[in-house]
Amino acid sequence: MTARKRTKAGVVPANFDVRNLGNGKAAIYIYDDIGPSWAGMIGAETVRDELADLGSVAEIDLHINSRGGSVAEATAIYNIIKGHTAKVVAWIDGIAASSAGWVAMAGDVVKIAENGYLMLHDPTNLVSGDAEELRKAADVLDQTKGSIARTFASRTGVSQGVIENMMTSETWLVGSDAVSQGFADELSPNKAINCSGDFDCFTNTPTSARRLAGQRNRAGLNAADTILANEMAEITAPRSEQEADQQLIDRMNTLMV
Repeated sequence: MTARKRTKAGVVPANFDVRNLGNGKAAIYIYDDIGPSWAGMIGAETVRDELADLGSVAEIDLHINSRGGSVAEATAIYNIIKGHTAKVVAWIDGIAASSAGWVAMAGDVVKIAENGYLMLHDPTNLVSGDAEELRKAADVLDQTKGSIARTFASRTGVSQGVIENMMTSETWLVGSDAVSQGFADELSPNKAINCSGDFDCFTNTPTSARRLAGQRNRAGLNAADTILANEMAEITAPRSEQEADQQLIDRMNTLMV
């Protein structure tokens, strides 16, 4: 059995890869859930470290097939890729859902498979507390939604208000619609491939997108399931059931889309 690569940020996820293709060109594959590197998910620290190891490249193909994940990690990944000196061509090979969708917007050029999907929806969070704390959490979600909408708006030319309405409705755009509405520049002739994980967490997943979701990736288990199990195991002898619940909520808070 081949050991998985380890960086300063942690173990590199099985469905994340960075390849030096030679002649000044590289490829990045984001093919699973986005989340903290220390949790074994595709995180900003891992992307940063792997890009640094590449050295100088003139062009990067950014391949995405993910249902999304952490807002904070996806935002950092977007900024890391957007700030790179190379020309970035983003390829939506299957599904770019939730936070994976705005990572794709880091591309100087965005291509989407003919039967691929881009999905926009509202951010969510897992919080616990009194009424004031819940109101503050709602304010943070509103601010986060506005930030995400501005990212899409700056790429597409669609107004922030229209983007926010699309997010509220959980909008799925098949390849041709993503191009016609400015979220992608062109269709790629390749057909979309299966995407790791299930999509029961979304409301309006089209039947054809569910087919792309296929079976859960059992090679490393589904990333979200794995980290939840790990977090449960790491809670040490809490004094009460309430304290156990709060510890889990605190640790999972940053993982929610």
